[in-house]
Amino acid sequence: MAAAPAGNPMSGHMINTGVAVKDSHTGVSGVIPYGSKRPGMTDGQFTKTVQDLLGPEGHMRLMPMTSVNLDMKEGFGHSTTGIPYAINGTASVISKKVAAGLLGTQDPIHAILKTSVQRNAKVIIKRKYVVGGAATITPERAPARTVGIKEDVREVELTRYGADIEMNLNLFLRPADAREELDLKLGAQKMHLEAKLIELGYEAIMDHGTNIVDGIMRSNPAYRNMTEFAGGRETVALAADRIYSQQIFGALAKHAYPVPNLLAATRYASAYTIGSLKNAVMILPHGVSDLLKYTRQESMVYNINGVPTVDGKSVTMELENTFVEPVSGTRILVHHGAPSLSAGSINPSPKIGGLTDTVDVTMYYDTRNDADTVESFEAVDFKTGAWIKLTAGEIICRTVKCMMSSAIIASPNGEAGELLVGYPMTGVSTSQATETLRIQLRTYLGCAITNPESVFVLPNVSFEGLVGEPNAVDLRFEEGARTNIIKAAGGPVYINKGMGVVHHGTMRKTYKDGRVVMLHNRGHFGCLDSPEGVPRMWGARVFSSAPNPAKSGC
Repeated sequence: MAAAPAGNPMSGHMINTGVAVKDSHTGVSGVIPYGSKRPGMTDGQFTKTVQDLLGPEGHMRLMPMTSVNLDMKEGFGHSTTGIPYAINGTASVISKKVAAGLLGTQDPIHAILKTSVQRNAKVIIKRKYVVGGAATITPERAPARTVGIKEDVREVELTRYGADIEMNLNLFLRPADAREELDLKLGAQKMHLEAKLIELGYEAIMDHGTNIVDGIMRSNPAYRNMTEFAGGRETVALAADRIYSQQIFGALAKHAYPVPNLLAATRYASAYTIGSLKNAVMILPHGVSDLLKYTRQESMVYNINGVPTVDGKSVTMELENTFVEPVSGTRILVHHGAPSLSAGSINPSPKIGGLTDTVDVTMYYDTRNDADTVESFEAVDFKTGAWIKLTAGEIICRTVKCMMSSAIIASPNGEAGELLVGYPMTGVSTSQATETLRIQLRTYLGCAITNPESVFVLPNVSFEGLVGEPNAVDLRFEEGARTNIIKAAGGPVYINKGMGVVHHGTMRKTYKDGRVVMLHNRGHFGCLDSPEGVPRMWGARVFSSAPNPAKSGC
């Protein structure tokens, strides 16, 4: 072979031009099908499937992963065959589905909070209101009292939430199966995002709304200046607890007519506009019994702000399962919390949040009196409803942790505030190593309570159950608290150690001569602190004549 010229290093080398080019069996070919059991798809069909499921042309990009300049490329052996396409872009179809879900949920919170679409991640709330001023007798050329203007500013920052969906790339060769799996996964993630938005709304109401006890005390002339009364802080605490323990706490389980009683308590808070509204909205926790007995069913609509429409009109959504109390005209709705699907959709589990939280109730038992003549002191077993013995000659403390749900009553049409939604963003990417497609759902969520005086929180009106060990007792009252308990002689006692006001629990005294004396609970538990009332403390919805609220002090 002759030597190669200096300018051509390949001169004299033979190149075999008869090597046949093989078509790769990728499943995306205009000629060769994927297999006998799976349908073949052309490039156009595959592109159309992806665009139908994820988004139109311009939003989604499909790029072949093999080079067109190589005649043949041989790789390592593999057990599966993937799709030689990379998919990326923005899934606009899914973004619109998620946006429609966030704006069109059926939770009753929409009856009191507007829903608005925000372009900014931070919202500033400014309020102006008058301070002072009065009409007084004014002599000629003398100044009268003036009124001032006060302004407060609050900042609400939307939080970024995300949920991902992962799918196998090969499934897109079967459009029906791909659509089914995508709809299942997208529906579940939409539900979680919707539940988070609702949860943020209820958290904002519970944190910034007006407590009904404060509203009643500010409306009662007897409490206009509690510093005039002896006792100061203690007197104020006992007055507030009297309202809370007798009218509000556990009302749905203790009272024969709970909803009318709660509405009457709200009407008494006349210092606020909501106390005298004719068309107020009340949200109750789930499991309200006999609701249809004193209401009639109707429907409501709510508006969505920030969504552009062709005709310029606001977008409205219907809110079903609305009940109207005929006397006051209050619209009553029931909140059902979204479950957790961590164990699967067929095994839902409840979540704490929204209207549900835990609260501690502390009671005391004074077994010092008649200790020489009493055979036994007994308290109610909160597990079984039986009687358990107490140590004689002591002041015993008992703290019960309760799982409770609250209620809300507010002005309609979004006067209290807004649910804030940033329009969802969806990103799509693929991994050729794992042959998967990942859809990343991202959105900004938040809630702003712009007028706290337009929403009342009725705390802990319904029992969901007891948490922990409800029968644990100890002797942890300090000496100062013991002194106050001795002075109370079975009545309520204010303890400034984080306990607030404590009441004497139901106690049965059996004397040595056979006499039995009952000391009833007049506090938070009331008639539920009895063998007949224990099932209701565990959230049971029972219809019975006992305990009778009219006879046992509820």
